[in-house]
Amino acid sequence: MAYTILKDLEGTEDNEENHLVLYDLKGHPSEYFYKNLHRIMDSRGDAKRIQASTIECGSLRTAKAIHQLAENYGAHVLIYRAELVK
Repeated sequence: MAYTILKDLEGTEDNEENHLVLYDLKGHPSEYFYKNLHRIMDSRGDAKRIQASTIECGSLRTAKAIHQLAENYGAHVLIYRAELVK
């Protein structure tokens, strides 16, 4: 699923600004969610987990990929543009 999402997002709008992806999965998430999440993070190379359900992304395309993945698993997901202040 991860690679399909990434392929679908090729050629879409992107930038190199920081974004935060916050997601809330209902119940206990599938192990496949985490495997696919790590595939996206490893493939893109610009994302890191901040907290259990918060991921900092170095590009909009990575944030959109994680957003789409989490939604596919039934999560409520938000993307915020982020600027490190201190």
